[in-house]
Amino acid sequence: MLSLKQGRGFTLTEVMITLVIISVLSAIAVPMYTSQVKKAYRADAKSALVQLASAMERFRTVNNTYVGTTATTAGGAPIAAVFPSIVPLDATAANALYNLTITNISASGYTLTATPIGGSRMDEGTGNGVFTLAATGAKTYKSKNSATPQNNWDD
Repeated sequence: MLSLKQGRGFTLTEVMITLVIISVLSAIAVPMYTSQVKKAYRADAKSALVQLASAMERFRTVNNTYVGTTATTAGGAPIAAVFPSIVPLDATAANALYNLTITNISASGYTLTATPIGGSRMDEGTGNGVFTLAATGAKTYKSKNSATPQNNWDD
């Protein structure tokens, strides 16, 4: 016959200490992971703008103008023949994070913009904002919480 002292298993104290340790580690790890994922998505948006700028230059080489890279002369999303209009580039509309637009289009210039899509992961919280790239190479970043844009992409 086994006595209560010979029983096997964990005590309630041991289980509680384990739960506390797991909770503390989770409280630290999850926000750090989320932050790194958002940083990677911002890098995707910057990369897409640079790739779109390359596509714009290819278009200009063939057509001697930037006009015609969007469906209207007022600007907007790039036409599919030029470049995708959402980031990630292989995303569907349902899981896209940024919209790419072309504005200030002329024969000799343009401004490219990556704007977080409302309701997406990149539209939430601080540190998420609008990236722009001009034909001159000028890069700006305007945070959701800032009134003035920064003159670089350091976020």
